[in-house]
Amino acid sequence: MHPKRFELVKIEGLGTSYFGKILKRRLDVSKLGQSAFVCPDFKEGLLKLNELVKNEGGNFYVTDLLRDWRTQEKARYEYIIGKKPFVAKPGESFHGSGRAVDIDIQNLNFSFPKQDWLKKLWELALPLGFRPVIDSPAMDKAEAWHLDFVGVWLKSLGALSYKDAAMCAILDVGMWNPFEDETKVKHMFCQAQLIRLGFYEIGLVDGVFGSKTINILKKMTLDVLPINELCSVLKNK
Repeated sequence: MHPKRFELVKIEGLGTSYFGKILKRRLDVSKLGQSAFVCPDFKEGLLKLNELVKNEGGNFYVTDLLRDWRTQEKARYEYIIGKKPFVAKPGESFHGSGRAVDIDIQNLNFSFPKQDWLKKLWELALPLGFRPVIDSPAMDKAEAWHLDFVGVWLKSLGALSYKDAAMCAILDVGMWNPFEDETKVKHMFCQAQLIRLGFYEIGLVDGVFGSKTINILKKMTLDVLPINELCSVLKNK
């Protein structure tokens, strides 16, 4: 069986760190426009984590979710000029696939000392499938607020670098560089789906169909079809 492309879904029912200008209350995450769209399994995880945090007497406010290519480019530029803390290059963050969240950790507001807030958040989040990008729950570390929900790409992290797995996840939801050659992106999407199936031996996701990729497709009883047909097969089956 071939993997289907993940279709992003809108999430609501979570608070954000942003206030409505008129009502002076925190906006629901659904008001963030395109940023409110995430992968379905990630949506379930976020809502469950929100519930667990509230059950512990804390607050769960989202500051960022999905970023399209242009948004990530802008954020990266602001990092380069010193206006923002670290931001990954476009194509190298799970934010680009609707599988990452930035959380307002300064307002978790658990009833115990603040230095333990992030530790408690991790205790609640990790069993649900969330993954931090720092090695210990220290509130003052850069990216302490960032959690990934890798989902089906978790296994790939054992064979790929973080940024390569993130790239595959972005291709998986069709959020790649809009200025890239269309045919190349279609090739890259097919390669990403083969990697999701576990065919890591095809090498880099670079849009070039080498002999290893073609041989694998033949073993899967697929003829080497024109690229549009091949993408359709891999997407819909």
